[in-house]
Amino acid sequence: MEFRTDLEKLLQDQQEQELTAFRRLDDLAQEGEEELLENINSTPLGQLLKIIAQMPEVRREKVIDLRERLNRGHYDEQEYLDEALDRVLEELIAEE
Repeated sequence: MEFRTDLEKLLQDQQEQELTAFRRLDDLAQEGEEELLENINSTPLGQLLKIIAQMPEVRREKVIDLRERLNRGHYDEQEYLDEALDRVLEELIAEE
């Protein structure tokens, strides 16, 4: 029982560390985002980055939860992969 509690605590700590890291990356990205887009806006890469920057924010809690389910074998990724890719492609195409 102690092992399970320790493992749950370890997973929770890891989740909190990942969320903190994502927040730090977001802060850094927001600081340099405008300058970066201004400098490369006229290139194809810049146009792609502009589209990506306008996309909705990733729900990091869901990403972390999904990673945990994948690691535990409680998620059949193939079932949802095609649907997720279709949604991403539709959103990218709609932005053009």
